[in-house]
Amino acid sequence: MAKKKAKQRHGPRHGQARPQPPRPGGRLPADPEALARQAEALLARGNVELACELLAPVRSKPDNAALRDVCARAYLLQAFARWDRPARAAASVERALEAAPDRADLRRLHGHLLRRTGRSKPAAAELAEAIRLAPASPHLAYETALVKLAAGEPVVSDGRPAALDPASAARVEALTAARVGDLARAEQVIAAFAAQRPLDGLIHGVILLAEHQVARAIRTLERVVAQVPETDESTAVRGPANLYLGIAHVQRRQPEQAVEALERARDLGQPVDHVQPYLAWVYRQLAVEAALAGDYQGAADQYLRLEALGGPDAPAAHRYAAAALRLYGQEQIRKEDYDEAVEAWSGALELTPDDLTLRQQLAIALERADRPDEAIPHWEALVRARSRGRERGRGRDPAAHRQPRGRTERRVDGRAAGQADGRAQPAEDSLEQHLLAVAHRHLGGLLLDEDDVDGAIEHYEKALEVVPSDVDTRRELAALLLDEAQIQPAIEHLKRVAADAPENANDRLQLGIALLVTGKSTAAKEHLERGVALEPENPTFRSALSTALARSVLEHPREATAAQDAERAAELAQPAERGIALLALGATQLARGELPAAKKTFREALPHAPEKATALARIGHLYWDFGQQKLALSSWNSAMKQAKRSRLAYGELIDAWARVGDADKCQQCVMAVLQRDDVNSLVNVAERLAANPQLKTFFIGALHRTAKATESPLHRAYLAEGLYHGGDVPGARALLNAAGRDAAETADLRAITEVTQVDLAHRLLDRKTGERIYAWMDTAPPALRALLGLDSYDDEDDDDHGRDYPAYWDVERP
Repeated sequence: MAKKKAKQRHGPRHGQARPQPPRPGGRLPADPEALARQAEALLARGNVELACELLAPVRSKPDNAALRDVCARAYLLQAFARWDRPARAAASVERALEAAPDRADLRRLHGHLLRRTGRSKPAAAELAEAIRLAPASPHLAYETALVKLAAGEPVVSDGRPAALDPASAARVEALTAARVGDLARAEQVIAAFAAQRPLDGLIHGVILLAEHQVARAIRTLERVVAQVPETDESTAVRGPANLYLGIAHVQRRQPEQAVEALERARDLGQPVDHVQPYLAWVYRQLAVEAALAGDYQGAADQYLRLEALGGPDAPAAHRYAAAALRLYGQEQIRKEDYDEAVEAWSGALELTPDDLTLRQQLAIALERADRPDEAIPHWEALVRARSRGRERGRGRDPAAHRQPRGRTERRVDGRAAGQADGRAQPAEDSLEQHLLAVAHRHLGGLLLDEDDVDGAIEHYEKALEVVPSDVDTRRELAALLLDEAQIQPAIEHLKRVAADAPENANDRLQLGIALLVTGKSTAAKEHLERGVALEPENPTFRSALSTALARSVLEHPREATAAQDAERAAELAQPAERGIALLALGATQLARGELPAAKKTFREALPHAPEKATALARIGHLYWDFGQQKLALSSWNSAMKQAKRSRLAYGELIDAWARVGDADKCQQCVMAVLQRDDVNSLVNVAERLAANPQLKTFFIGALHRTAKATESPLHRAYLAEGLYHGGDVPGARALLNAAGRDAAETADLRAITEVTQVDLAHRLLDRKTGERIYAWMDTAPPALRALLGLDSYDDEDDDDHGRDYPAYWDVERP
């Protein structure tokens, strides 16, 4: 295709007839002058190939001088067009010589092309013929001598001494001597001219190097390099001079000087196979020296240069560069320069991206450098890689064991909480398993710093799934679950922690307090007793145990050990716990029938109670439980008088008046709870009374009567919450829908907020009411929407942003 385009380029212009060369066996034009003119015209238009085709039949025996001249010129131009292909160019020059065999310039050109193709002897013969034709050319004589030397032929003296200048003659003589191994003679001959001409200086330096006079060779070659200006024409001398200067420094074991000269030689175009072996040695030597000196960064740089050279050393250089960067990073870690360590290890990881240990070191360094956002992707990559390795080691398909999105249960002891057989999956105590657990743990900690609590819990759980025996991770997970009010999962983990570390008093304290929160006072007492035994003077432990003992007694005052536990609770109690400890002691006295003593103990308890009204309400419950109804009513009436100054008393009193059956006072207390927005007290009472059918019915009736007596949609939403927890789901649904409709109609923000929160928890709104509420939200100002928690709303978005609300309308509705 390229040949075809070339012919077209030299062809006639559009619309012109293409001259046809004579066909084989055809007759040539009768007039040689006309043929010459026709060829000249083609050359003038640039149609070199066509002109050569036209002249091909007459090139070997043109009788006409003009025809000989045009043949020579045509084939010479063809040779120049083929200059990048020496063999074809030489063939074109040979055709030109057929037309003009006595032209010295063509002979010279032919000799150079033959030399380029590696045919030194024919080249020398052709140049000798050129000298015969042009004996007065000194440069041609010099070239001929060099070519003969390259061909291994003796340089004859015929015509040479008169033709060559002294410097060139000396150079030829020196090269001739060097070729036959007479280096001393060669050095002696060239030395006189070495300081005058850079080329002779280069030859002198190379001869000195061959004679092992390395120091002299270095001085000579350095002078040559300094003498030659930095131009394109000087490259033929500067390149080899730098190459041999670098070789000389290598021979003297001077890698710092050698590397500079050799890199210059490479940049100046010296053959790669000449420069590369020496550069490879230099880079290796510099890398080793740097490593021995503790300069691991410098060693890495040299190994990377060695790798860039390619060749058989490249793979090992790649590994050594990564190793040097790792050592440099470790050195910076010891200096606490974490940013520099990160830089080094990041470079090493680029070289060895599959090195999981290095990636873990880099992730830890990023954490220490206060760059957690950059550390997270590395921990995630570690988790993925080590998880794949774990699954392969266990012969499993990771996809077959992948958990669905979203967690509906917490994992304890490496298994799903509530697993049927109750047994933990066996842990593989291999280094790989522990490293995977470490990755999950670090990632969990970083996510926690980013306020991604669910993500942190997930990774702590996965760490325990891999290594269930990791007590520290389990302890951290339990603390995190406690902070998130996920008490029961936290208790399960704390039990395992206490079993694995039985002498850790703080673990016992955490477990005891968690059990107290869930109302399991007897179980809490066991662990807190152990904590006090480990740290008997610790006031926190004593206080917690006092509370646990007192609550246990209040739950079971008739137990045989109740009196002893109550006395111990009073003994251990700090001032804040003394009130409940005395209530427990009074309960045991009532159980033994010691009413006067109990009344006295209760009077002593009141000054120590945080809230006197609440304490009176609880004393009334104790009297009621032991059949002292009059004392109970008296205590409850006293509590009613002081309840306004209490946070919790009305919740206790709702329970009390439900027991008595006093609807007015019960409703009065419910209204007081609503006015205080203390819906938690209402819920707590509802859950307590729901277990007693009689009290449940009375309580639900009280809530319905209160709902009829109030016009506040907010209070009715609170009452709907109480009805739901009391077991009246239909009543709760009807009341919440009525509250929602009124809230939307009156634009009551607080009521709408409460209605939506209750519905999010229990799904009580019907679709019509819900859409009415959300239609109102669609028209709410942005600031109001932000208060309602509709953060996904965008004022500039004209799409149906109403669907940005919690997507629970997809759940089936009543």
